[in-house]
Amino acid sequence: MGRQIAWRYKLDTYDNEVLKRIQASLATARREIQLKFEAQLLRTDWSASRAEEVLYALDELTQGVRLTMADQLGEAAGFAGQHSLAEHSDILSVGGAAVNVSFVSLSAEQIRQMFVDTPLGGKTLSAWVDAAFDTTVKDGIKEELNVGMLQGEGYPKLVKRLSQGFDMLSKEQATTLARTYVQSANVAAMEAVYKQNADVVKRVKWRATLEPGYKNTGHGTCLRCAALDGKEWALDDTSRPDCPLHARCRCVTTPETNSWRDLGIDIDELEDAARPYTMRPDKSIGVGGAREIEEYGFHQGDYGSWFEKQSDSFKLNAVGPGRLELMESGKVKFGDLVDSKGNLLTLEELKRVYGN
Repeated sequence: MGRQIAWRYKLDTYDNEVLKRIQASLATARREIQLKFEAQLLRTDWSASRAEEVLYALDELTQGVRLTMADQLGEAAGFAGQHSLAEHSDILSVGGAAVNVSFVSLSAEQIRQMFVDTPLGGKTLSAWVDAAFDTTVKDGIKEELNVGMLQGEGYPKLVKRLSQGFDMLSKEQATTLARTYVQSANVAAMEAVYKQNADVVKRVKWRATLEPGYKNTGHGTCLRCAALDGKEWALDDTSRPDCPLHARCRCVTTPETNSWRDLGIDIDELEDAARPYTMRPDKSIGVGGAREIEEYGFHQGDYGSWFEKQSDSFKLNAVGPGRLELMESGKVKFGDLVDSKGNLLTLEELKRVYGN
């Protein structure tokens, strides 16, 4: 687990470098597209009925940069996945000491194909990029149209408002895409190593980040991941939840292996490790940044047992009043808050299943 945490930290640093490159490309593309977009608007007699044509023209102009961004993300994640393969092979083999562990070797392109062409949350990488552009660019243009028309602006002012009133992609969306796909590559590499060593890895255990979760804002560790923490499945169990579970998910699965001697290492079994936790405020991490650490320490156990040691305000922020009431009544345990696929159960579902 210590090795996985250290590797995840390195990937966070890599995410930030990827984001800088993507943002530089977007800034250049925005300037070029802005000029072309304004030129097209000036050649058009403006009327409200032409709004859809304006948006279609913007679609055409941004097609190239969307493809470029998807390629950049795919290439970066493939590179991260290739290095993750070597790292997770080394972790499982305890630095090569476990002679029974087989190393996995795949090219960056093979890693890329493992997840870029496979839907994540029902959408491929290119579809995620398109959706992000639609949200930022199209919605931004529609907003400018509405404001300009409501204010009764003349044609020249409206053209200027339209051509300057959009960003290529919000920093928040770029961060989400980069961090999600680098983590997807990391997990894909991890799973490839486990499956290659199915004679050694019998089960996998879900590991979430031990830090506060804020249900109302979505910051910190999400309730779904927290409730899955510590749950185990057989390696070949196809019903286990997907990891990563959602955008920006930081969860991993750790291997439950045979004994050290079965791995070829002549030592006695070790006690379970204490896990690090951090207390952080209810803030967004943002681009290339981090929420400050207010407290840190170690805990031996899963998120549920760590949750029980926290303050009332911590618990209320993490699960909300309704779920907290059910838990304090003793009818619902922390791990009961999600179903077997990691979907959060509603209050009504919890009451129906556990209320009696």
